[in-house]
Amino acid sequence: MNASQQTTLEQMLENLENAGESCGFMCMNNVVWIRGPGAPWTDTPTLYTQSDLDHAIASGKVRAQTMTGSATWTYYVLA
Repeated sequence: MNASQQTTLEQMLENLENAGESCGFMCMNNVVWIRGPGAPWTDTPTLYTQSDLDHAIASGKVRAQTMTGSATWTYYVLA
């Protein structure tokens, strides 16, 4: 991971931490969203891409969880 990717990773993790304990990253159409609680949930787009999320996953700093409703979603929370 180069310095730019490391900086992006640090910013992503800080954003997720600031979003709250019940929030996680998910990706739709190559855009990473922060999914949090709401009615039934709240999705906020970020400037991060699938590649950025892949780096966060590979670093071990986030872990997968699933949410089931009318569909099953995988999202990533702080490890």
